[in-house]
Amino acid sequence: MANKRLSVRRLLVLIIVIWFSIIPPIICSCSKDISTDDIDDESIWLQELTSPELNGRKTGTEGAKKTAEFIFSELLRMGHSPFIEDFAYKDSIIMRNIIVDIPGKNDSIIIIGAHYDGAVNSPIYQAANDNASGIISLLSIAKIIQPSQNSIMLCFWDGEENTTGTAFNGSSYFLQHFKFGGKIKCYCNIDCCGRNGDSIYLYYSPDMEHKFGNVDLTSSSLNVIKKVSESNSSDYVPFKNNGIPFWGWNDYDVLRYIHTPSDSPEFISISKVKAVSNLTIQILNNL
Repeated sequence: MANKRLSVRRLLVLIIVIWFSIIPPIICSCSKDISTDDIDDESIWLQELTSPELNGRKTGTEGAKKTAEFIFSELLRMGHSPFIEDFAYKDSIIMRNIIVDIPGKNDSIIIIGAHYDGAVNSPIYQAANDNASGIISLLSIAKIIQPSQNSIMLCFWDGEENTTGTAFNGSSYFLQHFKFGGKIKCYCNIDCCGRNGDSIYLYYSPDMEHKFGNVDLTSSSLNVIKKVSESNSSDYVPFKNNGIPFWGWNDYDVLRYIHTPSDSPEFISISKVKAVSNLTIQILNNL
């Protein structure tokens, strides 16, 4: 059954390739939480994003392009109207951000982002936790997100990995060419959220610490470890450098396996990834 659904998705991807253009945003009307028992979509996403056909999803490769097309098609299937922000790095490497805009009732914007590129161009480097897990979590959020007081933007970044001489390329370009009305209220980053048991870091800038007081972080199966961010290691960095409050999710002890063949899908907990999505929605509802 899963293979049949994958075939349908791949057929849709081929159709999307000829319709890779900007179309007006619409609002997703989904309203239920993600069930931890209903893992069909998330399991298929993990299988697709770590497949040998994507060859590690390294920026500038055919695998990265196919990944962008797959994400785009899945967002369309949910009822969203994603658009592509493409740009050239040093006039040669084409990068593609995929963005969903969900208008709110005021002009404050909350951005949630996850990078989809991998660090190595090889089918044995599947980049499962770094960062297929984050993409799956963000797609899961896209399934249930509702319009709120704040406008929400879901951003799937290209070029986070330092494979071209610089890192955080997609998020940096987005901020440098920000063309949307309103003010960015804060940014949420999801990077490596599906491995190493039930514990996960919730990191944040100092000005966000008081924002989590009304959120029951014990409502899921996760052991959430709160900490003020002291590093510069993912797509929150451009937002931090621009004085924008940020927060995000990250597994502990990731450096021992990311960018190696050991970052493989059999170690990913789909239920953990979905729990991160549900907690993210809870936090959004309190901002």
